[in-house]
This record gives sequence, structure tokens and C-alpha cells, in this order.
Amino acid sequence: MRIDWNVLLLFFGLFVWLDGLNSTGIPHKIWVALKLNSASLTDIKSLLIFYIFTLIGSNIFSNVPLTLLVLEQVPPTGDHLSLVLYLAFITTIAGNLTLFGSVANLIVAQKALTSSLQHKFDFWTYLKFGFLTTILLSLVGTFIIYGLLRVIH
Repeated sequence: MRIDWNVLLLFFGLFVWLDGLNSTGIPHKIWVALKLNSASLTDIKSLLIFYIFTLIGSNIFSNVPLTLLVLEQVPPTGDHLSLVLYLAFITTIAGNLTLFGSVANLIVAQKALTSSLQHKFDFWTYLKFGFLTTILLSLVGTFIIYGLLRVIH
């Protein structure tokens, strides 16, 4: 078995960078500016703000780091079932929007390039396939979760 040091260093660097960013307070200021600190995610407006924030953020920071950033903004007490369900679902699907949305996408692109297929994924090629499927699946799934949460609450 071979250790892929490039991937290991990528993750390490990503989390060091993420901790540094979080320590600046900028993620918290954005969270508050979008009024997500007081959002219950039970109304469509706050849910759509959270959806857009999560979709875009997952493709700027990648889905796992964004999840960690968001969870740092959530107080340790209270009912956060809605937030956790939406966050887990949207970040997972949002990771398919662009090549940078998930480290798994980068690994696949790297392996495809170095394999015998030598297929090159670039940002725009990936986006052609990822954009429509991600938007459709994430919106449908988000509203299914919204409906299910309304039933159980």
C-alpha cells in the first residue's frame, strides 16, 4: 500500500489554513451579517440564504472545511437538528458543483490524468456536468428535508 503524500499534505494545509481563517473572526462576521446566527431555517427566506451560503461556501472552501467552519458558528446548546440535516445534505451535494467542491473530485481528476486513460478534467469541463445536476439534486433534496422537518415538528 502506498501513501499519497500529496493528498495528505493537501488536507493538512487545508485544515491549518482553515484554523487560521477561523481565528480571524471573518467567518463569524459573515455568519452574523447573513443573519444565520438567528435563523431558524423554518422559513423559506432563511433556508434559501443558508442554501446559497452553503452551496457557494462548499465550492470556495471545499465541503468538509465549510462544514467545520459552520459548526464553529453554532452554539453548543439548542435544537440544531434542522441546521445539521441541511448542512450535511447540502455540503455533500454541493461538493459536486465544481472540481474544487470536494477533495474527492481533485483526487479523481489527478488519478484520471496519471492513469492510462490520461483524461484531463479542467474546471469548465467538470462544471458542465456538475452544475445542473448539483442545483437540481440539492434543491429537491433541501425541500424534501424541509417538508419532513415540518411533519416531525
